[in-house]
Amino acid sequence: MYTSLLPSLNIYVQSCAAGVNDKIPWVSWKDVCRPKCVGGLGWKDLVRLGVEKGMVGDWINDVFIKKLGNGGSTRFWLDHWVGLAPLKEVFPRLYNNSLQMNHTIQQMGEWVNDKWIWHIKWRRTFFTWEEDMDRHLWNLISAAIITKEPDSWSYANGGMYTVSANYVYLYKKFLLSPTLGLEFIAVLAQVWRSWAPSKVIVFSWQALLGRLPTRVNLEYRGIISSGMNSRCPWCEGCAESKNHLLVTCPLAWDVWASVHRWFGVVSVVPATLSSMCESFLNVCRKGKQGIKGVLLVWHVVIWVLWCARNEKIFSAKEVDAELLFDKIQVISCNWLAAKKINALCLLYEWYVNPIDCIVR
Repeated sequence: MYTSLLPSLNIYVQSCAAGVNDKIPWVSWKDVCRPKCVGGLGWKDLVRLGVEKGMVGDWINDVFIKKLGNGGSTRFWLDHWVGLAPLKEVFPRLYNNSLQMNHTIQQMGEWVNDKWIWHIKWRRTFFTWEEDMDRHLWNLISAAIITKEPDSWSYANGGMYTVSANYVYLYKKFLLSPTLGLEFIAVLAQVWRSWAPSKVIVFSWQALLGRLPTRVNLEYRGIISSGMNSRCPWCEGCAESKNHLLVTCPLAWDVWASVHRWFGVVSVVPATLSSMCESFLNVCRKGKQGIKGVLLVWHVVIWVLWCARNEKIFSAKEVDAELLFDKIQVISCNWLAAKKINALCLLYEWYVNPIDCIVR
């Protein structure tokens, strides 16, 4: 019954993800439903992994291991509990002769003086050539250990079972798409390891996927005509793509160079947003705390650049790299203070030695 509700529930979840109907869903539902560890947003696709897709029989035995107890939840003929296959498949002739086709093991016998006694009932007596099959069946089931404890399940991977871990397993088994490269997936999976606000992290994830309403994307979707200006609002020299706007535009380039100098990094500024993320991951390798801190700054830079872009387009507000860099320092300090309430650093300390403030 509940499977009939899954499509409707899935549509409701998709509408929540996309927002109101007059907004553009920039990220595909497939990418939204990827687990975070493979570059997605981590939402659950209820239908594609629903039981109506016929996937339960394919994966349930890979995820769980059933331990036979009293057989109360194990069907004698239909479930695989002894031998190499269900008894129905091993002894089809005997199964057709049984009066207990759908019975559980518990219903096929009883305890007498703490000893399990089988009570198997047949429609008719066996032909001579069927008696060997009957003896084989008895030898097989007599070797099984029946207890008074209920049947139980254990997690095949060891440890504690969680819904999230199982969803990741199912996604990789059935729905994983090779459209994203492994290196790019690794970068996407890292962006969540940050102290930045969730809204900002989602925005950065969307930017990495190239799903921002840049002028290039708007033109591609037919939102603006090809005759309109799709150039960068700052330099007006190149088309406004994600990598140009957020990395290679002279204004953005100067901002990133200032941030690199602030962290004491002497290197060539990468030319793509994903490469920029990788470079920041190498800035501070002092445990999880260091990664969360430097990625916070990376998120702030992207957020500030995008906000400045919108102010330029919609309010004709001019900015320079120095002003944006100052804004990045202030915002990142405030966000860091909100997460590290037990190890606060002063603003001037943050200006002078950000790495020390992050790892203290």
